[in-house]
Amino acid sequence: VTPREVMELDNIESAKKMVERRLGIALLPRTAVAGELAAKTLTQVAVTDAPAMSQKIVAIRRRDQGQPSGTVAAFVNLLRESDPAAI
Repeated sequence: VTPREVMELDNIESAKKMVERRLGIALLPRTAVAGELAAKTLTQVAVTDAPAMSQKIVAIRRRDQGQPSGTVAAFVNLLRESDPAAI
């Protein structure tokens, strides 16, 4: 498939509405479209013969609030374990 037009949106809800209005397709997180898939307003399509995709995410926190604790500390530790160079 070669796209004729490409649009990049920074709002998942806008992307879902455009697809629901048959204005194209979108690559979205499954969790973001779970309700629409259940309601059958959107349909999941398997993508085959495509290169693997990845999405970088950024985790930020306020340094002036001291060391993280609880869930935040556990999440930061998980990030450190998975990619020590990332933090």
